[in-house]
Amino acid sequence: AGDDHELAVIARRGATLLSWRPAISDDPDGVLDGYSDQAEFDAQAGVRSGLMAPFSNRIREGRYTFDGEQHQLQPVLAGQEELVFHGFLRVLDCDIVDTEVTDAMARVRLASRAIRPGRYAGYPFAIDLEVEFTITSDELTLEVVGRNVGDRTAPYSCGWHPYFRLGRRGV
Repeated sequence: AGDDHELAVIARRGATLLSWRPAISDDPDGVLDGYSDQAEFDAQAGVRSGLMAPFSNRIREGRYTFDGEQHQLQPVLAGQEELVFHGFLRVLDCDIVDTEVTDAMARVRLASRAIRPGRYAGYPFAIDLEVEFTITSDELTLEVVGRNVGDRTAPYSCGWHPYFRLGRRGV
């Protein structure tokens, strides 16, 4: 945004905010406790600042009933047999749809059209996702929009799983 003091790094994978240093931060590393390296990011360790969609929490044993029909989800990442949590967005590569930069703010919008029937076992629905980050010198705004583009009602929820750093001064 306005000067060299603010910085945000956003990965296309999962539209994940990797770091954010607002101008008001006294920590050169910013206010987010991000991933230490690429391997940790790929493993989604902690789902640090991950966006969760089309479901935002753990689903017990991957089983749920929706609209009278039973569904069985499979793990999102290989090697995590029991873990079905935090949706699919966090492992999808999003497209950059739009950017805008002014003296007062920077905005980026990312999108995924990858959630379709047959792609994820146990989730036979079509959802388009858009994520917009707006960053100013002291504020970050995040908007996640899910659109049902299928021919049937779909279950959907979303959330953000931020990991904040306390900073040098503490609480």
